Amino acid sequence: MFVFPTNDARTLVATGWPHSEFERVRRDIDTASLATLGAIPALRERLAGASRTERYYGMADLPNFFCQPCGPGWVLVGDAGHHTDPLSARGISNALADAERAAEAIADGLTGNETIEAALAGYWRERDARAIPDHELNMAEAQLEHVAPAALALRAALRNDPEEAGRFYAARFGVTPLHEYMAPEHLRSVVARATAVAAR
Repeated sequence: MFVFPTNDARTLVATGWPHSEFERVRRDIDTASLATLGAIPALRERLAGASRTERYYGMADLPNFFCQPCGPGWVLVGDAGHHTDPLSARGISNALADAERAAEAIADGLTGNETIEAALAGYWRERDARAIPDHELNMAEAQLEHVAPAALALRAALRNDPEEAGRFYAARFGVTPLHEYMAPEHLRSVVARATAVAAR
């Protein structure tokens, strides 16, 4: 579930289920939503007495793809060139990262540092090198079928450590290298440190 404030002093509550449950949930969305909300006591308490002001909006067909991002006279950035499940809310981040690198490649091509074809080929390679690992991680998480014990341990370690959580999300959203943060030795140290703090 995602919960965040929106316009007119309202709060948007977004809930996701595994795709295999789509038909069951659609048959009785109120019951399914309340049951999911009931599994999160702190959130249930915060929303006690709230009323729904809009109809439900749902989606089940979310295409995920990578396509050629450039050619003679054109460049694609963000969701136009590669789309991944919105679970991680990376659309705008991906678009900005792509646009920055595409602009650099175009500038290199126009100033004669290299041919425009070579510069855009470099953009394509760099886009895939950055986006494919994140796409694969996001797609695994978006299944909502199973959370690995190691992932649960990391989430527990981050729960009471805002500074470390900030480092995790910086890596998760491409600000810092994801592979460095997700290195097994680093993750072990994060979990061990949190366990030691909890034991005090």
